[in-house]
Amino acid sequence: MISSSINQLKSEMIAWRHHIHAHPETAFEEVNTTKFIIEKLQSFGITELYTDFAPTGVVGIIKGNQEGRWIALRADLMH
Repeated sequence: MISSSINQLKSEMIAWRHHIHAHPETAFEEVNTTKFIIEKLQSFGITELYTDFAPTGVVGIIKGNQEGRWIALRADLMH
């Protein structure tokens, strides 16, 4: 079940948040945070990453096994 898999990652996700908050960066200059996010996405096997549209933006593409609808998720780095 998906929710139990996410629940198992809870402590790890909390550690990610603590890491990001322990290393604050100025708005629109989140270079190290962007690197951290890219490393996490790559560790999940997400290899199709785009970073050339904004200084600290990242888009990761996850392709499913079937043709059809897409889901887009967005997260912003806000201070």
